[in-house]
Amino acid sequence: MKTIRQAILFLCLILLWNHTPTNAEETKKSNCGFSEAMILIDKYSGNRDVLDKASGCLGNMATDSSLTYLVNGRILVKSGYLSSGQFSENAINAAEKYYQKAIKLAPDNYEVNYYAALFYGTAANGKQEILAQRHLKKISDTPFNSERTLYLKMILLPDGNLEKEKLAHHFAESPVFSHKNSALTILKEIYWKTDHDLVEIAYKEIFKNGKKHNVNLAWDYLDYAGFLTYQKREFDKAAEMMDISRSYMKFGMQDIYDAEIAYRRGYQYVWKTNPRDYGKAIPLMEESIQLNSKHKYAYYNLAIAYYYHGMDTENKELIYKAKEYMLISQKQSPSYGEIKKNMAKINNTISQIERQ
Repeated sequence: MKTIRQAILFLCLILLWNHTPTNAEETKKSNCGFSEAMILIDKYSGNRDVLDKASGCLGNMATDSSLTYLVNGRILVKSGYLSSGQFSENAINAAEKYYQKAIKLAPDNYEVNYYAALFYGTAANGKQEILAQRHLKKISDTPFNSERTLYLKMILLPDGNLEKEKLAHHFAESPVFSHKNSALTILKEIYWKTDHDLVEIAYKEIFKNGKKHNVNLAWDYLDYAGFLTYQKREFDKAAEMMDISRSYMKFGMQDIYDAEIAYRRGYQYVWKTNPRDYGKAIPLMEESIQLNSKHKYAYYNLAIAYYYHGMDTENKELIYKAKEYMLISQKQSPSYGEIKKNMAKINNTISQIERQ
């Protein structure tokens, strides 16, 4: 009996030893696969360590799997990001080869079509929206999977458009992703220019669920401010969103967005209002330059505002300021013909002033 007990104890020790990881790194590696890699990639914001960890997960995935190619493609897209929605051409070309392999291996796979749509709609050279829409359609044709649900739920769209409602259902039940923006990013990016109502709903969901789960929404409010600025031209509301963004966290990109909002507000007074109000444009253009000293168009429009406000008010100092800022604009954009034309006008006025 004692021998039997010893044998059982010995066997248990062997089993325990076989199932005990040798170190924390092996434990982490054994748990790192497709889902973990995708979550890491979603968290990337310039820190290469995150992408290195995602690359490490590939060692636990099948070499010739569609999901392996998908992870490789996404890593290349993220590592090739430059700024302002621009990507390295070499990185995008290399990433596309991985996406094409993933599509060839699993043309109806939900994740493959989801990220292919996002890639072709936002990152691919030429922003190939036809391909993006093709993959979106495949997503909407994928059978509903009730066993795996997304961290966020998309609300049903209220406009009665059955095609969009069907698409919303599928994004709401995406089977893998847990990052808060996963189901909404593609709605924002693909429809940014074409369906403002759908984008508004996507942002509404992000803000609602982000607050519920205590997520830092600083970047989301900044993105929304950009949408309001560039697409809807709702500058007052965009400025409000920037204030909310700063209430969560402060970072340099906020100044760039605020500079653009101030510039576009000022631009309205220089060119759009009737009558033109150059006096109101000046402080806004000055604010834009203060926030972003490299703004390409603010110097030119500030020079225009100074010149015409100086002419309207017979203020000679403003005419000289107009020349000062037009010279800066000329250095920035030497080939822009309007600068040369307006510089000649300013110089002619200054010549008349100095002859008096």
